[in-house]
Amino acid sequence: MKTGFMKLVSLLIVVILMLAIASPIASANWRQVGDGSWRFFDQATGRMATGWLRLADGSWRFFDQATGRMATGWLRLADGSWRFFDQTTGRMATGWLRLPDGSWRFFDQATGRMATGWLRLPDGTWRFFDQATGSMAADWMLISGRLRFFNPTTGEMGANTTISGHRIDAGGYTDRVPEEGWVRLSDGSMRFFDQATGRMAIGWLRLGESWYFFDQVTGKMATGWLLINNSWRFFDTSTGVMAVSTTIDGFVIDANGYSNRRSLEHGAVFNGILIGGPPAATANDRAVWNFFRSRGLNSFATAGIMGNLFAESGMNPGIVERARRYRVLNMGMPANLSGVQMDVWYTNAVNSGIITRDQFRLDGVGYGLSQWTFHSRKALLYDRTMAFHASRGMPFNIGCLEAQLDFFWWELTTNYRTSTFLPLQNADCVFQASNIVLLQFMRPANQGAGPQGTRAGFSLGYFNRFAG
Repeated sequence: MKTGFMKLVSLLIVVILMLAIASPIASANWRQVGDGSWRFFDQATGRMATGWLRLADGSWRFFDQATGRMATGWLRLADGSWRFFDQTTGRMATGWLRLPDGSWRFFDQATGRMATGWLRLPDGTWRFFDQATGSMAADWMLISGRLRFFNPTTGEMGANTTISGHRIDAGGYTDRVPEEGWVRLSDGSMRFFDQATGRMAIGWLRLGESWYFFDQVTGKMATGWLLINNSWRFFDTSTGVMAVSTTIDGFVIDANGYSNRRSLEHGAVFNGILIGGPPAATANDRAVWNFFRSRGLNSFATAGIMGNLFAESGMNPGIVERARRYRVLNMGMPANLSGVQMDVWYTNAVNSGIITRDQFRLDGVGYGLSQWTFHSRKALLYDRTMAFHASRGMPFNIGCLEAQLDFFWWELTTNYRTSTFLPLQNADCVFQASNIVLLQFMRPANQGAGPQGTRAGFSLGYFNRFAG
């Protein structure tokens, strides 16, 4: 009998432990809401936590100032610095963290701030972290025009040593002068250095009978198609040699490297896709352009975003998805209202609470500049718009242009940072930028050649209007 009782006790302990493991946070302070996110409440006062919170074990969490939602994944703070929070427990990362792609990041032990640039560790060794992504440098790397070597495993900068026959001094500088002046960086891109002066090549360079082109700022060797002074050139994707007297992708290239490939134009066929016409002008165009440009995006990226926003909403932050009119009718809208009147009714209904937050996020109706539809994104749109106006002492307005741009930027630089924001920063043509936004951020049901051409045409129209 005693043995059976002990077995039962053991079973109960196992069940309790399993439940604790299944729940990311086992405490009466914690509450999980319908969308799966967590909130924290003070047991004595019942007050919901917002902002930073240090738990009894010394670990940190962060909760949205407006909604109390516990942060998970990447979070960019107001000062531009990045933090990372465990996807399950919300624990702020400190120290070393290896991401699924194998790259390493380092977070300050006290503040959790992701390291960028140079960092000296307590043991006196140096590491370097990419200024944009925070990825730790490994192998040979060009920094501020000088080659450095970093241990491929530990990331430690080489100093007072010899690597592959190249002497590295106490400051980490190398005497490396590669054979024929070529240097392949850790990302696979190529640079060329003059053997006599050590100067990195930029612009055009002739070696023997072949021509090469190097980026004017970074020195990166050109490969593939490149638009230079309004003329398309093609550079071998392996060697970087400019193509002459040949045909590439159906385009004829003459003896001087000029091709008959047309620049991106309305009505032209570009990469096999018919480019559509420009968008109609709206009262919000200039404000939207200035918003994204003021945050550091180049003209290609800004135009690519705007072309997609116009395709989604006509640049109208208060527009309701026309195909879901029947759902709005089910919420009490009078049946005789036009499309524009429906926009006004729905927006006012959300602002006044006739349509509650839960109804708004679950109704499946696309709304606003980006036609946000999915329940978690609409919930965030609602909550962050509420916080946007509360912080400014303004009444809540779900159809506010400024609040929606602020939310779009937040999404772009957090949840879509890797898939969309970072590639957009490197966009070097309108078509590329437009497709990044279409295929990675908007992701509508139809992503084929038709929508690509239409949105690229809109994007080109904005580029020509504001940057041309």
